[in-house]
Amino acid sequence: MVRVLIACRWNYVQKHNVQLPDEYDQMHNDLEPFWGLEPPDLFEIQKELEKKKDSYTLGKTKQNDPVSVLTYAFDEGRYNQLIHGSVDIVKLFREIQDFLPPFRATFSPHDGPNRLSDYAVKAATLEAAHSQSCNVHISEPCTSD
Repeated sequence: MVRVLIACRWNYVQKHNVQLPDEYDQMHNDLEPFWGLEPPDLFEIQKELEKKKDSYTLGKTKQNDPVSVLTYAFDEGRYNQLIHGSVDIVKLFREIQDFLPPFRATFSPHDGPNRLSDYAVKAATLEAAHSQSCNVHISEPCTSD
């Protein structure tokens, strides 16, 4: 399975002339802590983040659905202003949507980090991911409000 994923990734890199294919290694590092969380906890965190003011969620609910904006949490009258950044992201996802399972990904339209965690949480999730124990439970998402 891993070899198939690597081959697909490399084919995509070559077909689209990706200039920095090593960035995939960084994506692996960025996603690795999440492998140490229990899936029900991730779903709960996702549900809470979708409600956070000034956020929008892209994804698809069924395998054959196109990637689109699934939900948003904007003040009334600000949709057109804040959803603008999603257009290019949706275009990017649509290039590969046939290969993606149903998913939900929540974004902020603002430039800058606003979904923060801390060293202890990240260390615990990485330890769980490395041991493949998936035993870190988080009762509330870490945010910087």
